[in-house]
Amino acid sequence: MKLAKDLMSKDVVYLHPDDSIFDAAKLFSQLDIHGLPVVKDDKLIGMITVTDIIRFIDIKTDNIPELKGAGIHDVILAIFKTVKSSESFEKELEKISNSRIEDIMSKELITIDQKATFLEIAKIMDKHNIHRVPVVSRNRLVGMITGVDLMKVLLKTPRKKRK
Repeated sequence: MKLAKDLMSKDVVYLHPDDSIFDAAKLFSQLDIHGLPVVKDDKLIGMITVTDIIRFIDIKTDNIPELKGAGIHDVILAIFKTVKSSESFEKELEKISNSRIEDIMSKELITIDQKATFLEIAKIMDKHNIHRVPVVSRNRLVGMITGVDLMKVLLKTPRKKRK
């Protein structure tokens, strides 16, 4: 059975807690991803996602249906559509630009060990409704596993032929 150490991406892109929310948004856009780990002094201390940014800038996704499952491009467009005046837009931009990732990141982490099995990983991701899970060793980030990584394993698994 495949273990986390066999499935994980080892060259993990991450952010620092003092990076700006714009830094996170820029990486999300460039890499076409929705979340990244936050690392300080080689230790995993949080996760930041597009959802965290949406919540921070006070966009209520219930009122903007096109943001359900949206990417950062959609979030930026929604900001422009939602803001009524240039004064409130400037206030929102100032609020965002003065804020650091540590202000909005999720600090309650769900992580796995390198020896976690495929099934354990899938159960954790399902139970907590998460799309990525950091792999840690002694609180140090050593890899990342996403739902796509799990799907790749399933697609490579030999199937019995139907009679």
